[in-house]
Amino acid sequence: MILLLLLLLRHYYYDYGYDYYDTTTTTTTTRRRRYRRRLRRYDDYDDSDYDDTTTTTLYYTTTYYYTTTTTLLDY
Repeated sequence: MILLLLLLLRHYYYDYGYDYYDTTTTTTTTRRRRYRRRLRRYDDYDDSDYDDTTTTTLYYTTTYYYTTTTTLLDY
């Protein structure tokens, strides 16, 4: 039962990701832009479906090595 729950959580975080809002600063103004942040396994990570990757951060967790990619959406 616990294994099934872990598999469902893995499917959500790896495949769907989630949306959030971030504030970025330009030379004159501060704008709110919408970004999508996706958490993927580093060994099978592929960003070929994204147009503009603005930030890539690598970090360690207890078991796996993950990468977090923040990508500017086109809408």
